[in-house]
Amino acid sequence: MKMKTVTELTGLTDRAVRLYIDNGLIKPEISENYAGRKNIEFSDNDVDRLKNIAVLRKAGFSISDIGLLISDSSQTRSILDSFIECNEKEIENKREIISRLRSIGSEQDISVETVCQALSASVSEEKVPDADMMHSERDEADRKFAVVLSVILMLLPILVYVFITVNNMLSFRYSVITADDLLFNLVFCSGWVLIFVMAAVSFLLCRKEYSFSKGRKRHKTASEILILFCISLLLPSSGLSLFALGFPSVYSQTSDAWNYLILDSDVEQIYGTDIMKIFPESIPESADVEYDANIPTFPYTTRYYYMYETRWDMSFDLFAEWTLNEDEFKKAVEDAPDDFVHSEYKGSWNCLFYQDTEQIVADDPRYYSYLIFAYNEQTRSVRYIASYAVDSVDGPYYQTVEW
Repeated sequence: MKMKTVTELTGLTDRAVRLYIDNGLIKPEISENYAGRKNIEFSDNDVDRLKNIAVLRKAGFSISDIGLLISDSSQTRSILDSFIECNEKEIENKREIISRLRSIGSEQDISVETVCQALSASVSEEKVPDADMMHSERDEADRKFAVVLSVILMLLPILVYVFITVNNMLSFRYSVITADDLLFNLVFCSGWVLIFVMAAVSFLLCRKEYSFSKGRKRHKTASEILILFCISLLLPSSGLSLFALGFPSVYSQTSDAWNYLILDSDVEQIYGTDIMKIFPESIPESADVEYDANIPTFPYTTRYYYMYETRWDMSFDLFAEWTLNEDEFKKAVEDAPDDFVHSEYKGSWNCLFYQDTEQIVADDPRYYSYLIFAYNEQTRSVRYIASYAVDSVDGPYYQTVEW
């Protein structure tokens, strides 16, 4: 039979029946449906046992005592004797209290001091009721609200930090992020870090039930102040987060020739025309993929590098190099546009500059724009270079390679 029928037959509540199941007093058949919901099926014996449990609970037996009565009949006598002894002592104490109250007299105006003086000897060893030692419903509601709010305020900074980092990474085609970049994001999320720390302290202060001590009032006040301070920091922290979104610490970088001319959308839109002026649409056949044991690989002479960042100002580097056969090398040189600004030799490389703009600040190229086609007749190698930066202290990538 189902739970509803059992509660009607026994007079117990659904909660009480589940409590007895959890404590092993009854063991009905429990199964789960396809949705994972538990179905409890009770037998007639289960109903009879629940009725017996109800009788024992009404008589004052504890759940642990009932468990022993059910599981081990050899202990029944000792449990009953203990129960009788405890109740006889309680009855004796109540009788003594009643006797002392009757001894006070029949005066109409009896002070509370007189009553307490008569009872003090009888209740000196008794404990204050547990209900008096528990928190009030208002305190419990305040505590739970403070716990929930503290948890939300702790999770919010984590979610914001993860959102900023993931959003920045998704903004680039070949996302690269380092420990320094994560620290950079953390600096801009410093307000959120402070919120997290204060919310964590507030959570620790209010995670346990408030007691009726002076400490409870101090903890509650401190928790409320911390939460209010956290809320006041939400707006300025959000502003710094927007700044972090506008200046992403993540950048795009790849040296895999499989990604040749697969660029970030901003680079394609703004500089795509200039790049395609000298860069071939694809890697020539003699520099393209080779198969080693059926594994496709590029020749070691085929090199590719691409980097794009927008932390402060946009900058990118694009570099491609490969060695060609005689016909392809001759064609690559002939296809080079004639409108180069100037040419110069770097070692055995003849470099044709189609863009050559540079501003030197403290001996460092801070602003530059390069578009270069270089070829080496001795090795039949070619290099295609595009570099641009508004404010850079590192300089263009092509200056770091050997010439």
